[in-house]
Amino acid sequence: MIRMVFLKTLFQNKYYVLADQAFVSLLNFGSVFLLSKFADIPVFANFVLAYGYSNLIFILVTYFLTAPVLVFFPKKEENEGSSYLASLLVSNIILSLLLTLISFPFVSSQVDGLPFLLFLGINFSMIIYDLFKKFIFAQIRVSYIYTVISSFGLVSLFFGMIWYFKDSLSLDIVFGVYTLGFLLSALFLLIIICIKKFLNWKSFIPTSDNLKKSWKYVTEHYTFSKWIVAAGILFWGYSQGVFIVADLLGVGDLGIAKVRSIQNLLGLFTILLVSMESYFIPLFSRNVDVLSKVVKEFYQKYTLVLAIIFLISFPVFYFVYDYYYFDKFGDGIYIIVILWLSQLVVVFSRPLSMALKAKEVSYPLFIAHALALFGLASLGILFMYLWKDIGMSLTLFLAYFLSNISIIYFYKKHVTA
Repeated sequence: MIRMVFLKTLFQNKYYVLADQAFVSLLNFGSVFLLSKFADIPVFANFVLAYGYSNLIFILVTYFLTAPVLVFFPKKEENEGSSYLASLLVSNIILSLLLTLISFPFVSSQVDGLPFLLFLGINFSMIIYDLFKKFIFAQIRVSYIYTVISSFGLVSLFFGMIWYFKDSLSLDIVFGVYTLGFLLSALFLLIIICIKKFLNWKSFIPTSDNLKKSWKYVTEHYTFSKWIVAAGILFWGYSQGVFIVADLLGVGDLGIAKVRSIQNLLGLFTILLVSMESYFIPLFSRNVDVLSKVVKEFYQKYTLVLAIIFLISFPVFYFVYDYYYFDKFGDGIYIIVILWLSQLVVVFSRPLSMALKAKEVSYPLFIAHALALFGLASLGILFMYLWKDIGMSLTLFLAYFLSNISIIYFYKKHVTA
C-alpha cells in the first residue's frame, strides 16, 4: 500500500513539475514578449543589459546554494531538513547582498537610473523563490502542486501589472514588478514549508551544533558546485554577456532587441530543460549505480517525442515572429534558424550533463562552458563585428555546439566507461 501511494505521488509530481515550469517559462517568455512590444526600444535594451547582470548573480548563487539541493537533500536524513534549509537561507541573504554591492557599479556604468534597492530586490527575490522550489522538488512528502500555485500567482501578478503600466513602462516599474511577484510567491512557499514542519525557528539559533551543521552543508555544496559555479560564470558570459559585448562592439539597440526577442521565443524550450532537470536529476541521483542504463532508457522513451516537438516548433516560432515582430525589427528568418538549431543541440545533450551532475562529477561542465566562452572570445567577436545581429546568433550557436560536444566526451569518460 505504501509503495502504491509513493508511486502515485511520484507520477502526479512529474506533471506538476511540467506545469510549474510551463508557468515559469511563460513568465520568462511573456515578460520579454510584453516588454519588447510595449516598452520603447531604449528602455527594453536597458532592461536586457540590467537583467543580464541580475542573471549573473542568480547563476552564481543558485548554482552554489539551490541547484545542489536536488542532489544532496534526497540523500539526507529526515531530521536534517530544517537545519539544511536554514543554513541555505542565511547563506542566500549574505551572498545576494554581497554580489549586488560588487556588481552594481558595473550596472550603473551601462544602465542609467536603476535604483540599488530595486536591483537588490530582484536578485534576492528570484534566488529565494528558486531555493524554496528546489527544496520542495527534492523531497517526497509534500505535493508539488504548491509550486504550481505559486508560479501561477507569480505569472498572473506580473502580467497584470505590466499590462496595467503598459503605456508608461520604465526600468523602475519593470524591476519593481519582478521583485514584488517573486517575493510574494516565495512567501507562499515558505508558509507551506513551515506548515509541513520542514523548518523550525530553532535552526536559526547560532548554537555550536547548528554552526557545525551549516559549515558541513556549505562545504558539501562548495565541493560539489565549485566547478558548476565557475561554469555558470562562463555560461553567463556567452548566453547573456554576449549582449553586453555586442553593445560594446556597436551592434546597437535595434540589433540587441531583435536577437533577444527571437532568443526569447526559442527560450520556450526552457520548459523542457528545467522540467527535465527538476524531475530527472533526483531520479538519476537515486540510481547512480546503473546511471548509463537509466540515461539510455531516457533516450529510448523520449527521443521521438522531443523530435516531434522540434519539428512542430519551427513553423510556429517563425509565424509568431513574423506576426508580432516583423514591423518593429524586420526579417529574422536566419536568426530563427540558427538559434533553433542551437536549442536542438542543447536539449538532446542535456540528459548527459544531468547524469554527470547526479554522479557528482562537475568539472566537465566548467570545461564545456570554457570552450563555449573561447568560441565567443575568438570567432564570436569577429562574427558580431562583421555581421552584427546575425553574428550574435552565430556566436550563440558556436558556443552551444562547442560546450555540448565536450559534454558528450566527458559523459563517455565518466559514466559509460
